[in-house]
Amino acid sequence: MTMADFFKGTAVNIFVLLGFVALSALVRESAARHRRAIRPWETGLLFGLMALVAMFVPVVVQRGLFFDARAGVIGAGALLGGPVTALFSLPLPLAYRQYVGGRGVLPGSLEIV
Repeated sequence: MTMADFFKGTAVNIFVLLGFVALSALVRESAARHRRAIRPWETGLLFGLMALVAMFVPVVVQRGLFFDARAGVIGAGALLGGPVTALFSLPLPLAYRQYVGGRGVLPGSLEIV
């Protein structure tokens, strides 16, 4: 792994997160335009989906060691939406982490929670 790969992976993660911020803003504006409240569980599913996509583009730190922005996405969802949003953002990334498997299943799952 080279430094160029590291910076490329980091840039991709940053742009994915910025894209999700824009998507979240569009969903909120659309709901406000239609005078519809966004429920916390809907926001939680959106943030869970965001975390899942963030897991698809990890930064490879060294062989066998990956870093992604799933904890940041879920933390932002919890901060913005509260505990119900946080709970509904957990199932998708947890299920994918269990599916991927490997030695880091337990630490990765605990990090998500």
